[in-house]
Amino acid sequence: MTASDRSNEQYLQQIIAQTNSVNLVNDKNGMCLAINNQKAQCLISLFGGHVLSFINKQDKRERLWLSKQAIFDGGTAIRGGIPICWPWFGPHLSNSAFPNHGYARTQLWHLVSVDETREISDDNNVTDSDIITNTNIVLSPNKLDDFDVKGLTLKLVIDCSESLTVSLITYNSGPHVQAISQALHTYFLIDDIEGTTIEGIDGKYIDKLNKDKIEDTPHPYSISSEVDRVHDCTQNISDSQAYDTPQRVYIMRDAIPHQVISQQGHNALVVWNPWHEKASTMKDMHTEDYRNMLCIEAANIEKIKPLQLEPNQIHKLTQVIY
Repeated sequence: MTASDRSNEQYLQQIIAQTNSVNLVNDKNGMCLAINNQKAQCLISLFGGHVLSFINKQDKRERLWLSKQAIFDGGTAIRGGIPICWPWFGPHLSNSAFPNHGYARTQLWHLVSVDETREISDDNNVTDSDIITNTNIVLSPNKLDDFDVKGLTLKLVIDCSESLTVSLITYNSGPHVQAISQALHTYFLIDDIEGTTIEGIDGKYIDKLNKDKIEDTPHPYSISSEVDRVHDCTQNISDSQAYDTPQRVYIMRDAIPHQVISQQGHNALVVWNPWHEKASTMKDMHTEDYRNMLCIEAANIEKIKPLQLEPNQIHKLTQVIY
């Protein structure tokens, strides 16, 4: 551990010492923030500002899929959880040498603040963490001005209670209009992809596996092969409403909602599953892992509508997991 790492850890400990629901964990997953309050548990890696786990204590069920072969080497993007794609999604539009999905997911983030909401209790037997119903943390990347990106600031706000709210907040502090694309690339844990359906998505999508051909969203929406689809969320919505209209999506199992998701501040919703053949080529994913994961991502994608931030403009991309 370098002197800088020790200093950062000491600073983290100072903030965390003032809380009752957050602990600093440094193990095989690297340096993580572990949230444990009355309503839920959540694990967040400071590498990438990456949520690794969210468990609602009411049903004690994990919501996120994390590969058992995920690489935690402090340099490789983590497979599973909620990777952050920013300030571009997919390959860079003009420079193929730049990292895929931006650089926020492969750098260290620092803890800006922690806020806790407490429940009033007269029971002397409850611990301090038992009476905290909500834990709100704010993270920011250690380095922002990289790969020719100038004048943007980024914060990740994670609100952990009976639901998990993750918001990516971008501010253009520079004098010029800035174009960005981004995604909360969420991997959801499912029982089995066969028999799983999706509800709440309509309209057209771009099929990235078929030369960006425009297709109609299937009904019922089931997955039976590799999919990589960009659903257009701006259809039949005016410009003034485009980023203000929440969209609720359901991952269904046997006609019962298995996962409930709400997205806001997005122009696109991405559905991705690598299926058997592609999964077998990925070093950080087991061949059969495609059966138990499904990515449903809140995104802003250039091909749908460029997201242009004016000077002093703020944009918030949010996904809520229930």
